[in-house]
Amino acid sequence: MSLTGSAKDYLKAVYIIGKKKKVVRVKEIACYLNIKMPSVVAMTNKMMQKDLIDHEHYGHIELTEKGYLKAEELYKIHRILVDFLTKILGVSDEIAEEDAQKMEHDLNSKTLEYMMKLIQFTYSENIKKPEWISDFRYFVRYGRGSDEVGNAV
Repeated sequence: MSLTGSAKDYLKAVYIIGKKKKVVRVKEIACYLNIKMPSVVAMTNKMMQKDLIDHEHYGHIELTEKGYLKAEELYKIHRILVDFLTKILGVSDEIAEEDAQKMEHDLNSKTLEYMMKLIQFTYSENIKKPEWISDFRYFVRYGRGSDEVGNAV
């Protein structure tokens, strides 16, 4: 099923809000996505036509089974990207959340799979935290490798 980036954002918003609250309403989605309520109503109507949500007029919004599975997949992708940005690259949680939101619509599924495998491999219980992550973070901060400090002329 092909969804626009905007539809993915709405679906993920319903999923995330639903995890925190028992009932999801148009107003909460509008606040979460920082958009106007009529836009939410228009998108919820489109999502109902695709059998992704159930929405009673002026009532609460629920994900259908199909919508829940898709939203869960989208959320997993988002978490993979956030983990990559924070754990591997070392950016702040705030920047990672913002950038993951931008990245998640356009990356190839194979790229996402490899990013997830890199994270899993890097932080698996079978290996120590690799030195290259610390070396990389040092390089980002100082513009040179940590081994170059003693070798400077």
